[in-house]
Amino acid sequence: MASPARTDNPPIPSPLPQRDLYSLTELSERGWGGRSTLRGYIADGLLPAVWVGGVKKVRHEDLHAFVKPVEPRRRTLEDAKAEIERIFASMSEDERHQLAVMVGGEAQSN
Repeated sequence: MASPARTDNPPIPSPLPQRDLYSLTELSERGWGGRSTLRGYIADGLLPAVWVGGVKKVRHEDLHAFVKPVEPRRRTLEDAKAEIERIFASMSEDERHQLAVMVGGEAQSN
């Protein structure tokens, strides 16, 4: 079996029948968020929608544009230093000494 072709769009997070338009109820039932949350995204301009016979609908291609991969926050050296200092402050003298031996340095006292 051939693997599916790769696209630039991230995959949709829940299975939807391949159609052009989806109601907010349909999206909500499939885990895209509550109807009020989806309406909020639409009102804020984050998720485009169209009116069809008095019902708000979302186009399939707009769902692809809405789904974005989560990018991890890049940690800075300052972040790492602050975390190390926080951990170091909670350690006993013996633990500090063991850590200093592991990293090849001198243990400091508080």
